[in-house]
Amino acid sequence: MIFTACVQAAPPTAPPPGPSSAPASPDIVEGRQPDGTVIKMYLKGDERINWVETEEGYTIAQDEKGYWRYVQKYEGKKPVLSEIPADKAPPEGLRKNIRPVLVK
Repeated sequence: MIFTACVQAAPPTAPPPGPSSAPASPDIVEGRQPDGTVIKMYLKGDERINWVETEEGYTIAQDEKGYWRYVQKYEGKKPVLSEIPADKAPPEGLRKNIRPVLVK
């Protein structure tokens, strides 16, 4: 018995496969403040640009001590954090869904 395989190659003009982006999981995850307080959050973005949001849609990030705080804005990819920890009510007037800027 003879087996034959047919393989169709990509035409020579096709571009090589490049890197692809995968979106963050849509599932809610739990983060913890250094004192053990649990914060439910969503991971957003992909491997090129990403951020974290609370269940209510406020963007949060960790400070140098590991506390999750509300993001007031981004300077490029660097978050400017509020003094209020993310396990407390957000600052009055804070916008939701603040995203970092993709710096090329």
